[in-house]
Amino acid sequence: MEPDHPEHPGTSLRLTVELRPQQDSVAGSLRDENGGHHRFAGWLDLLTLLEAARLRTKDRPPPKSTQPPT
Repeated sequence: MEPDHPEHPGTSLRLTVELRPQQDSVAGSLRDENGGHHRFAGWLDLLTLLEAARLRTKDRPPPKSTQPPT
């Protein structure tokens, strides 16, 4: 697993996207940070899933610091 973004610790989110090209659009599935499997058909569906994942991350409490206070 890759480390969090150095400037924004605790904000990284790992998603897996499987694309199946169609003639005029795209289809596939997205596996979210909780292991949930979501199918999509079209770019708008994919963007909707990505935005939902971003909002879930935004609502997470910040991680507890592992560094001692200075």
